[in-house]
Amino acid sequence: MALITPFLVFFCVAAFLSLLFRKTRQDKFLENFSGPMRFPVIGNFWYFAKLEERLTQLVRCQAVYGNRTALPAGPFKFFFLFHPNDVAKILSNRELNKSVFYDMLFSNWIGSSIFYAK
Repeated sequence: MALITPFLVFFCVAAFLSLLFRKTRQDKFLENFSGPMRFPVIGNFWYFAKLEERLTQLVRCQAVYGNRTALPAGPFKFFFLFHPNDVAKILSNRELNKSVFYDMLFSNWIGSSIFYAK
């Protein structure tokens, strides 16, 4: 019994560390794009800490890092597109699986249509 406990603790710590530092396909994709400094566990949650500054932070993010920016936040992987052509391609694509955040944002706010101005 005394030998099993250290083995289980070691196994649990090793499993936790492997999950913490595992690179998924999404992580490797997001590494190709610039963005603000990421912290190991929380990612970029600090970037959206204040509700009233979120839009200002995104505008600043576009100015500094360009039209395609990666902002992973904890277990969520956010990829922001600021150029209208990129946004139109994503929103008009019926085959692309969009996240739950997309459904929450666009189902009540915009509906199922896309609009733009020239």
